[in-house]
Amino acid sequence: MYVSSATTTDGTKVILTYDQPLSPDTASIWDFIVRVDGSQRYVSDAVTSTADNTEVELSLSTAIQTGETVTVSYTDPSSNDDDYAIQSLSYGEDADSFGDQIVTNNSTVAAS
Repeated sequence: MYVSSATTTDGTKVILTYDQPLSPDTASIWDFIVRVDGSQRYVSDAVTSTADNTEVELSLSTAIQTGETVTVSYTDPSSNDDDYAIQSLSYGEDADSFGDQIVTNNSTVAAS
C-alpha cells in the first residue's frame, strides 16, 4: 500500500514509499504522472530502490524547485497482477492506482 512521497533535496527525483517490500520489476514511466504547479513533468526513469525495496524512485527531466507544489499519480497498467507494475515482492499483487497525491517538496533548488 502507498504511504507517502517526497522529492529529493536536489529536486531531480520523487520517491514513493510503500508499506511492504516491492518487486524489483516495476511499472513503466508512462504509468506515472508528476505535476509541478499544475503542469505535467516528464518522468525519465522509474526504479525500485533502497535496501528494503519499499520505495519507487521516479527520475525527472527537470529539477523541482523550492516552493513548487508537486503531486503524483500512478495507474496500474491492467486489472491483472502484472510483472511490470508496482507489485508486492512476497505476494505478487499489484499496488492500487492512486491520483493526485501531494508530494512533500524537500527541494533546495532556488527558483531561477
